[in-house]
Amino acid sequence: MAITIQNVYCSEKFTGDFLSLGAGARALGMGSTFVAVTDGAVSTYYNPAGLSRLNVNEINFMHSEQFGGLENYNTISAAAPLSESVYAGLSLIHVGVGNIPYTRLWDPSKALSDSNRVEVVSHEDAADYALYLSGAKRFTEKLSIGTSFKIIRRSIGPDTAFGFGIDVGLQYRINRRWDMGIAFKDITGTTIAWDVQSNDRDHTTNDRIAATMDAGLAYKDIAPWIGGNYILTASMIFFGDSPDVKGLDTMNIGLEYIMVDLLAFRAGMSGGNGTFGVGLMRLPLISSSSLDYAFLGHEELDSTHRISLTVRF
Repeated sequence: MAITIQNVYCSEKFTGDFLSLGAGARALGMGSTFVAVTDGAVSTYYNPAGLSRLNVNEINFMHSEQFGGLENYNTISAAAPLSESVYAGLSLIHVGVGNIPYTRLWDPSKALSDSNRVEVVSHEDAADYALYLSGAKRFTEKLSIGTSFKIIRRSIGPDTAFGFGIDVGLQYRINRRWDMGIAFKDITGTTIAWDVQSNDRDHTTNDRIAATMDAGLAYKDIAPWIGGNYILTASMIFFGDSPDVKGLDTMNIGLEYIMVDLLAFRAGMSGGNGTFGVGLMRLPLISSSSLDYAFLGHEELDSTHRISLTVRF
């Protein structure tokens, strides 16, 4: 990965890619189809309305090595019920890539040629942070609504950027077996303002994260013949509010099977790539905790391994 020193204006669709990596290994193992079933601290990311399904305090830690170890991705999420119908949570996301070559032409005023080649002028680190501050309210036994306010900081070498965004979500329990969820992310579009240092001058430029909608359904029941519980999930991602980025982007599916409330097995499809995962629902000596692992295959960018620990108290 190399960065050329010049003004780059990113597509709205890809500017917020670091915010699309998810939180927690359980969700990734299920193909990231979590908007309708999220029910813990990671709801701050997937759908803040899911905080309303908490009945205890919860903390989730996650570490992931993306794309063959090129990118380190970490999250920490915490949530707690404040009353019988009001809930709060927060998440901190960090994405880091190190030792990125910064390049430039010998003479930037001329085109690339045999006499005007590219040279590496430095190696820099990139780091992205997002802090989610979330709240949810359960209005009825079936309907909950939540919102997340997020603060974004990005840096690539000496260049830094800040932005603010808002997510809004709802969950509705149709009946004992069916749930639905909708999350509107960056609901008004999120502007990322860069302070760029190049050619010995400071200047500013803006990127924009397009608004998206994640809508999903979940069906849960007791598995016939073999026993245990299973959940089938499906969700669709829509881009909106921009002529260049609009309409259905992807559809994901997922499955989770829980055996005797101890072991979980998961599989799914996320962005056309297969996922699978396993979970240990109760850890030795810490009964109110769980450990999850997920794997995402990718034909071009290598695989992703994700592990997360959830503690309830």
